[in-house]
Amino acid sequence: MKTDKISVKTWSSTDKKKKEIRKVLRENQQGLTPKYISLYSGINQNTTKALLKKMPDVKSKEGTPGCYILLEELNAGMFDCKIQNLRFSFFSDKINIKERICVENSLNDLIKFRFEVGSKSKKATMSLGTDYPLDFSCLGLVSYQFQNLVEKFCNIHPEINQIWINTFEINKDYFNITIEGCNSVRLDTLLFEYKLYCKDKKYVREEYKSKVPMNLAFLRSLIDKGLFYTETNQKIRELSEDINSMKKEIIKLTRIISHFLK
Repeated sequence: MKTDKISVKTWSSTDKKKKEIRKVLRENQQGLTPKYISLYSGINQNTTKALLKKMPDVKSKEGTPGCYILLEELNAGMFDCKIQNLRFSFFSDKINIKERICVENSLNDLIKFRFEVGSKSKKATMSLGTDYPLDFSCLGLVSYQFQNLVEKFCNIHPEINQIWINTFEINKDYFNITIEGCNSVRLDTLLFEYKLYCKDKKYVREEYKSKVPMNLAFLRSLIDKGLFYTETNQKIRELSEDINSMKKEIIKLTRIISHFLK
């Protein structure tokens, strides 16, 4: 009598260890060294180091040698969402416009924009308005349009690190899901306000609102490397500015003391 055999996929010991490493890195998106990956996973440290080199979805964190991150987490979370209510700005003393400029137009008849330059403000702005939220992939297109408009009307070509995004909002809707027991969940971070709530009692909306103006280059690093990485670097930048300010004050005090001693 012939018996049909059921094919069952089995995991090797190596596959199980890789799976465990991924789980640990997924839970620690800031990145971990092999020592701590070994500690949290229970896998031998030398084995962990060897496996990390063989995992294409794991890489060493930029600027932090020996620290590893999971690639699938880099663009996860808020950057699977849509962006709207975007407003660009560029300030320069070289802007010298005699009369206020206001241009309203659209890109591909889909993305409506309003470009303005004040006669005395030394600042150019561009606000976007769309019937539907934009993908983050459109950020490069609209920023390029803003650069072209500034160059056309102000005879200045702004670099990416000179362009600021004053406000923007990110939404993601989940249909056929409701939140029971509470109306909303709200969290505050250094850069964003996060909300999760029922919209019109029909679906759940995940929402991020910017709390501070953000440099375009900075936002791009946020998209590429994640919220934790960027917030950490923002704090480091602020600390560096404080240290530089303190150094200047110390130099002033040193000169005053030296003057009195003389």
